[in-house]
Amino acid sequence: MERVMFTCFVVCGLLSTAQGAPLDISTKFMDGNVIFSWEGDPAQLYYVLITRDGVPDSNWNDITGIQYTVMDALLYDSIRIRVDVPGGGATNNMTYKVSKIESNVGESVNISWTAPYFPLAGTYTVYHTGNVNRSIIEVTSSYATFIQTKYEYYSRPFTSTNINFNVRDITRDDAGYYNGGFSPAAAWSGGGVVLIVHDKPSKPNIQGNLNILVDSYSEQNCSSFLTTAPDYYARLRPLSYTWYVNNTQLDRETSKTLRLRVTRNHKYNHYSCTARDKLESNQSDPVIINPLYTPDNLNILPQPLLNSNDKLAVKEGEPIGPYTCTADCNPPCDMTWKYKDVTNGQFIDVASTAFLYSHIVNRSIALYRCIAKYPPDKDFKKIESINLDVLYLDEPLVSFNGSSYSNQAVQAQERTTLHISCNVPANPNPSIRLRRSGSTDILTETSTSEVLSYSIPRLQCSDTGNYTCYGDLAGFTSKQTVFGVNVICKPRFDSMEDFKPNYGSKSGGNVYVSVAVPLIANPAPQASYITWFGPTGPLTISSIVSQQSAIYKHLVTSSIPVQDPNSFGNYTMMFNGESIVTVIISAEEIRINSSDLIEINKGGLIGLEGTVFVKVPVFSESPPITSHITWLNPNGLMIRDQSIVLQQRNGVYNYMITSILPVSGGEQYGEYKLLYANNSITTIRITEKAVGDVGREKKTINVLYIHTYLFNTLYYKKRTLLYLMACLFSNYFRDFLRLLIHYIISIIKD
Repeated sequence: MERVMFTCFVVCGLLSTAQGAPLDISTKFMDGNVIFSWEGDPAQLYYVLITRDGVPDSNWNDITGIQYTVMDALLYDSIRIRVDVPGGGATNNMTYKVSKIESNVGESVNISWTAPYFPLAGTYTVYHTGNVNRSIIEVTSSYATFIQTKYEYYSRPFTSTNINFNVRDITRDDAGYYNGGFSPAAAWSGGGVVLIVHDKPSKPNIQGNLNILVDSYSEQNCSSFLTTAPDYYARLRPLSYTWYVNNTQLDRETSKTLRLRVTRNHKYNHYSCTARDKLESNQSDPVIINPLYTPDNLNILPQPLLNSNDKLAVKEGEPIGPYTCTADCNPPCDMTWKYKDVTNGQFIDVASTAFLYSHIVNRSIALYRCIAKYPPDKDFKKIESINLDVLYLDEPLVSFNGSSYSNQAVQAQERTTLHISCNVPANPNPSIRLRRSGSTDILTETSTSEVLSYSIPRLQCSDTGNYTCYGDLAGFTSKQTVFGVNVICKPRFDSMEDFKPNYGSKSGGNVYVSVAVPLIANPAPQASYITWFGPTGPLTISSIVSQQSAIYKHLVTSSIPVQDPNSFGNYTMMFNGESIVTVIISAEEIRINSSDLIEINKGGLIGLEGTVFVKVPVFSESPPITSHITWLNPNGLMIRDQSIVLQQRNGVYNYMITSILPVSGGEQYGEYKLLYANNSITTIRITEKAVGDVGREKKTINVLYIHTYLFNTLYYKKRTLLYLMACLFSNYFRDFLRLLIHYIISIIKD
């Protein structure tokens, strides 16, 4: 059993008497207060001075009555009162001292005091005044009686005035004022002992506003109450406090209220406290300060990979996301996602949470926006955006002269201007090329704009056809649009195609010559508008029109009847009355007249050096056409500088072809081939000195013979003279011929 040391204050009434009757002062201890009483006139005015622990009050108290109460006597070790009567000479003093014993719940304690006397006969009663007033021990001269077994009386002999007893297993109910005497009034009389029972203060409860704005101050109160008894002692003893953060004691924080400047990090702290009198309370339940704050910024995760323009590149039709938008705010922010539609400038809701699921992108979406709204502040809003660079490549859009292409070939007149515009909507700018379909040649191209322009200043029929506009962009499949250009052009002869202008033919009732004429025309010429005009007048024949390698290329095939020799000659094809082209049909049965000789003579006249005269007799049903007669030299090349004269001889079908061939050197000797309408008639061989007919006998002719022959012919045969004049009229001998013709005419006149 722990003994608690105590100081016993014996109530002593010290009455000092000077002059006059002294006052008899007595004391009572009730509820922690000391009541001083004296006998006298209650209506009398008294002067009272209180001295506490040797320190007198600064002023006297003027009272009317016969008692004075000093509150909270347990705060002092001694209380002295002086009572003076106005006009009286006596000084009345009394000092009151109280015994205080402190113990803890569960312990045992000895309580003792000195009684003024012990009655020889009768009972001395020990009283306990706590929550109630009761007697606990009755002592006679021979024994002691206990109300409870927790008490044990130690004084011996029983009649001893040194009262001493023990209280075991102390509880708060044992706290209070202990005193003894011979009557119940002794329970409150002075001279007793106050037992103070200490217990842990109640478990604190932290009270205060836990939801505090950051940078504001939080005040948390550690609320506990003292369980030490008696209550009149407890109210005099303020508790001390200890504060903990995360179970670590805070230095210099001993007051009931903890005041903190709130930061965001306070949300990670647990605060608790204890209260202490003599004993320390259990630790309170921890509390967490809930710092309220708005977000400084928003974070989008994963972080978008932006291009050099700080935009997220994404193909149209592909998804964006998923993304999570985070915001450090308390309480949590209301998070939403929106996108901006550039077509109307509106923001469209995408998600009502912080999570943006995959969302298909199109070119009208300029950006996605994460929006954080702070519930405590309706006006607060934080925004973080993902700007988009939407990549796309559309089909090329074609227009002609400002009009849109409608899947129908554009119709344009020949010799007009055509402006072609190829628009390829894309981001970024695409590579645009324009080609003629079927060709690898690029007509024009660009990579700096969405629009490619191309002009044909003067349309031709050859511009008819399909064209392709290509749009290319890295990462996309090439897009193309094929469009047609249909150039309207009047029929005309196609000089670029193979064409046979000369035809050889027999004549007869069932003889026809198939003539093929290439035309350029769009649309295709109607056969009913095609007519022919020949030597005998208009022909009543039909023609067939067939398309060739291009829509504007055609071949007109006509069968021209050759009924008799009068049918030979020029034939003109006409379309709707306009001349297109002329062909020549001549007799094709030209053959060597075997009954006559081929003559080969060297030229010897002035200006005819280096030439050979060749006379070839032929048989033909109709007069041969001079322009159809050609010679090939030994190298197989056509002789350009040749002079040819055609002469009809005796007989209707006998003709002589006389030619002057340039043979100026040995390298030009050899075989010469005579052609008519590109058909071979005969071949002759020209040597340096030989003359004669091919395949027959040959004879040598010298220069004198040639001269004699020529002049005899000129003199006696005027008809032959005219022939020779034409024969000799060539580019080689113009000057010579002028003289020769003048000479011949003078001879004829003579």
